[in-house]
Amino acid sequence: LILTGVLSIWTEFSVVMLHDPGIGFDTFWDALFLSGNPFFLFPLLAGGILIILGYFAYSNPKATYLSVIPAMMMAMAGMNVYFLISFGLQINPDAMLMATGTPLTMLLAGLLSLLSILLREKV
Repeated sequence: LILTGVLSIWTEFSVVMLHDPGIGFDTFWDALFLSGNPFFLFPLLAGGILIILGYFAYSNPKATYLSVIPAMMMAMAGMNVYFLISFGLQINPDAMLMATGTPLTMLLAGLLSLLSILLREKV
C-alpha cells in the first residue's frame, strides 16, 4: 500500500496527455491551477490515504479494506483523462490529443490497491 501511495502521488505530477497549444493540460497539478477543480487532487489525496493505510495495515489487517476508497479515486482520475480526450476529439477531430501512459498507471495503482486486500487476507 505504501508503494502504491507513492506511485499515486507520482502520477499527480506526471504528464497525462499530449495536446495542441491552447487545449488540454499537461499534469493534474497544472489542471488544478487552470480550473480550480478539486477533482484534480484525487491522485495526491489517494496517495496520502494509501500511505497512511499502509502504515496502519501492519497492526490491523482490516485497514486494507479502506483501500477501496483511494482505489476508486485513482480509477476515476485515470478514466477522466480518457473521457476528456475522447470528448475533445469529438468536438475537434483534427486536434492532436493523445494520452500518455500515466492514466494507465493510475488505473494500475487502483488495481494494486484492491489487490492489497486479497494479499493481506491471505497472510
